[in-house]
Amino acid sequence: MRLFWISLAGVCAAAAVVFLIRQRLDAAFVAGALAGVAWFLGYRMQLKRILAEDETSEGIKGDDDDSEE
Repeated sequence: MRLFWISLAGVCAAAAVVFLIRQRLDAAFVAGALAGVAWFLGYRMQLKRILAEDETSEGIKGDDDDSEE
């Protein structure tokens, strides 16, 4: 899913450049904003996955530590 958001961000950024070249400033702004949102969502998903992996590994370590006491 992360690849989808990064690809979408790239397509929107390319569309923003095309709109800028054609002097369609409003459309370029919207496409650029969508590119930023898509990039943010991809980054958010990546961080969410990393945090979930960290919590899982901490949960396993935490279970071992509790059993020793």
